[in-house]
Amino acid sequence: MKRLCRVLLVAILFVGVLFVTGCDKKENNNQTTTKADSIVGTYKLVEMSEGDYTIDADMLDQMGANASIIVNEDKTFKMTALDDEDDETVGTYDDKEFTANGEGIAYEYADGTLTLKEEDMKMIFKKNN
Repeated sequence: MKRLCRVLLVAILFVGVLFVTGCDKKENNNQTTTKADSIVGTYKLVEMSEGDYTIDADMLDQMGANASIIVNEDKTFKMTALDDEDDETVGTYDDKEFTANGEGIAYEYADGTLTLKEEDMKMIFKKNN
């Protein structure tokens, strides 16, 4: 349990330092949409992993790890860890990474899932409906 708490704390602090998204155009029924348009929204942390160790949504809820990311159309984002507005991180994003406080973290976006990756650590966020 100590290891789980340590991993969660490190991940939440890590998330608090970084984040945001990009602009990849594609055709859709004669309308042009961008990756930024599709990624815009509010996301909830549903899974974290480091190496072979994974914390799923149920465990995150039990631990009170309610991290979220709000991705805006203007290429900015706001991340809140543990639903604490005093623990907010704001930054910008492009088509490769979220950036805050001079630090960046790579991301992937597909089908309402935002995945942040740094070395062997991964955080998965699902878009709220």
